[in-house]
Amino acid sequence: MKKGIQLNPVLDRITLKQVNRILSVIFIISLAPLLILAFFDHPAIDDFVFGAQIHHTIQAGGSIFDTVRVAVEQTAQVYQEWQRSFAAVFLFSFQPAVWGESFYWITPYIMLGIYVISTFFFGKVLCVDLLKASKAQWCLLSVLIMGISIQTMPSPVQGIYWYNGAVYYTFFYSLSLLLWGWILQEHLKHPSFLRKGIILVFCVLIGGGNYITALLSVLLLFIWLAVHIYRKLPGRWFIFVALVVLAGAFVVSIIAPGNLVRAQSYEKQSILMTILDSFYYGSYFIREWSEPLFWGVSIAMALVFWKMAGKTTYHFRYPLLVSVGIFCLYCAQFSPALYGMGSYGEGRILNIIYFSFWLLWAAQLFYWCGWLRRKINHYCATHRENQCGMRKGFRKSKPYMIAFCTLIVVAGCGIRMVKDDSADFHGLISLEATYSLVSGEAASYDQEYQNRLELLEDPAIRQAKLTPYTKRPYLLYYGDLTQKIDYPWSNRAMERYYKKESVWADWKTYHQIFPD
Repeated sequence: MKKGIQLNPVLDRITLKQVNRILSVIFIISLAPLLILAFFDHPAIDDFVFGAQIHHTIQAGGSIFDTVRVAVEQTAQVYQEWQRSFAAVFLFSFQPAVWGESFYWITPYIMLGIYVISTFFFGKVLCVDLLKASKAQWCLLSVLIMGISIQTMPSPVQGIYWYNGAVYYTFFYSLSLLLWGWILQEHLKHPSFLRKGIILVFCVLIGGGNYITALLSVLLLFIWLAVHIYRKLPGRWFIFVALVVLAGAFVVSIIAPGNLVRAQSYEKQSILMTILDSFYYGSYFIREWSEPLFWGVSIAMALVFWKMAGKTTYHFRYPLLVSVGIFCLYCAQFSPALYGMGSYGEGRILNIIYFSFWLLWAAQLFYWCGWLRRKINHYCATHRENQCGMRKGFRKSKPYMIAFCTLIVVAGCGIRMVKDDSADFHGLISLEATYSLVSGEAASYDQEYQNRLELLEDPAIRQAKLTPYTKRPYLLYYGDLTQKIDYPWSNRAMERYYKKESVWADWKTYHQIFPD
């Protein structure tokens, strides 16, 4: 027999805990450049729109009660005149730079922090408490889902670095994960009045947040209530109350007078076209997101799910029905933007749909693994074999599946490392952050912002003519001033924020120096 590299004995010695430790270290290291880049982050566009009144209140020496009062008043005004999401608008007012430009760096720490904490918490309750998985399995699955969700998110600038967009979507999506963790705890553990109170408060917050998260939460809570009623489980009345509170807050957000004003800026669709387009775009983005990295991570999760499924008592009888239901829940998230704006929306909307896509895909993958494992067990029991060939074959092939999965993940990361700007394609965002830091792009962007700030904070300058940014880091830059002085979402906003007569960008001179 020829001697060669014996791959199987080597891989057999690798334990799940070891793989988990390695991936956890990689995940932590991958966050480092993102957090370092945060110190070059600065406010933009709507940060100035919603933060102006609070900023002026703080500058005038207002107390914390004054700032809260001003934020409530602004929320009520915006609710009447433009935007319905009352809980989100309240948080918009407190963008970190209102206390000083040097505080804006905390934005990515808040967004990444709450996303990581909420995902770990929800995963722990779901995997360990409900499905009886090991802590290593829970951590591994959480790291895999968070890792790929963060590194390949559609718009990291809108999901992490721009406060207004990130708090509206990433933050409220994370709140929904915390909510579902507590709902599952209420189901599994001894009922707690404190936990019930927190759940109801979060129902109000999420109902008054973005429509995508609110709609998905309402649908899931309705399904959860139906399951409790069908199986006659305890706690049905509280779930009903929570659903009423969540749906009520959602309705209050929907019927806002400001919605009628805002709707005039967009072309609405019919309900039928909204439903059809939701399924179309849902299918379209599944194809877009199903890259090599997706399949590598999916295989890795399937290996974990296969083992987890053996510890549960669920029967996994309806895989097709569950798949259809999950697909409908996923597609439903496109409907609010399609109905209200006639499009699926900007990157910040796609971010949270992408986050939930991974969780829903994981749920579907687990269910199918459980169904297949039950079928194999039934086949082996029927044939009365102590060692079923199918089981034995799976155990023998498992090390090679791990190696194959690793190769796919490495290949997927390699493809992501190659950036093709012509196709608007970007690599892993940790690499993007590293490039911005090492190349000096982030430092140049920061210096250009500081140069602007000197003019904007100088009370002697009443008309501020600013130079457009020459450096625009992919992760930090989100919009700029226009030549048009009265443009409301940037020029007028900065004018009010810094108390100037006018603020604009000198694009004419810029194009003479930097021709396209």
